[in-house]
Amino acid sequence: MFKFSHSNPDFYIQIKGENSGKPLKSKIPNSVGVVVDRDKLVPDYLFYIVQHLFLTEEFRPHITGSAVPFITLPKIKQTILNFLINNNPNLFQMKKIQLPQSLIEETISNASDEVTAFINLYRIAVPDFDKVKSINGFPKVSTKTAVYLIDKLSEKSEKPVDMGLLWMNQGFSADDKTPHWTIDVSNVQLSY
Repeated sequence: MFKFSHSNPDFYIQIKGENSGKPLKSKIPNSVGVVVDRDKLVPDYLFYIVQHLFLTEEFRPHITGSAVPFITLPKIKQTILNFLINNNPNLFQMKKIQLPQSLIEETISNASDEVTAFINLYRIAVPDFDKVKSINGFPKVSTKTAVYLIDKLSEKSEKPVDMGLLWMNQGFSADDKTPHWTIDVSNVQLSY
């Protein structure tokens, strides 16, 4: 799912000081890089899980050291994995997942065709998509995001009509209550 590395990390986690366990967008001297396996998780999604764990003080019992507080990498990993295991599969229900334009463009451009791109967008909404037997309901996006998705997917399609049919039968629902560049999966029920 993820590993610790300073080679092209998706984000960082502070490992020393009073804020041990805090996720960071930029490197600081007492931090470790986190590289996320994008086939399993969306990097921003894991970042927000770590932020949740930090804000709810889930790392606090694992911080040691009298002069300089610190947390070990195995304890960070254990805390994150325990959270994921204890909250899966319902972890993906009642959530809003960030879907920035850059992620949409990257997902679509890396796919071999529009159907693969579409399925990979679903994998963002449901990170354990390949284990799901059925999905009841549709992930929601804003109308602006939906139009952008359709336009980008249509650029990849040889027959734009096919993309519209795929969207209508399997796609995302759109409403103006969902924030732009967000996928709302609160109305989606998964069967494994």
